Amino acid sequence: MSEVARLRLREVSESEERFNRLERAVRYGKRLKLAKRVPRDVFLPEDKQLWFLFERIYTVIHDREVAVLKRFGLTPMQYNILEFVYVSSCNPTLGFIVDELRISYGNLFEVVKNLVKKGLVNSDVCPNDKRSKCLALTYEGKILFEEVQVIHDKVLGNTFSVMCMNKKGEMKSNLSYVLRHFSQEEIY
Repeated sequence: MSEVARLRLREVSESEERFNRLERAVRYGKRLKLAKRVPRDVFLPEDKQLWFLFERIYTVIHDREVAVLKRFGLTPMQYNILEFVYVSSCNPTLGFIVDELRISYGNLFEVVKNLVKKGLVNSDVCPNDKRSKCLALTYEGKILFEEVQVIHDKVLGNTFSVMCMNKKGEMKSNLSYVLRHFSQEEIY
């Protein structure tokens, strides 16, 4: 093996080792700090480059969303619950929210308890099924949600404002394709 080939092999294995360290850190909860700065000199296979790109996009958008919600004293999950109750035509039950938002009962109970403490949501026994509870926004919850919604939409709208309509349509089409062709059976 020539010296150049040996150096290239060592360079590739060092790059893969750095990537594997990053990937392990991401798995163990250090995603937010590390995903923002993917080293440019790391040799990555195409699929891992896409994975890191998705992770970085998610991190940037999530950080912006958290910053907006923090100004109003809300967490992203609290905002999701407020939004779900706000757009529901009837008072949704906790079980319905669990099914629709795909979150655990334990997490939902904690979030709802905090929203009730803040006076943003009422949690009452459901008239149709006495075993479950229905959620309804209070007047303060509705006003707060509408304030947050305006700023939240502006921030998320500004995130993609640098892209022209053609690029947005192309990105939406590509991401929709990925979602349509991704299934749980393919995960090993």
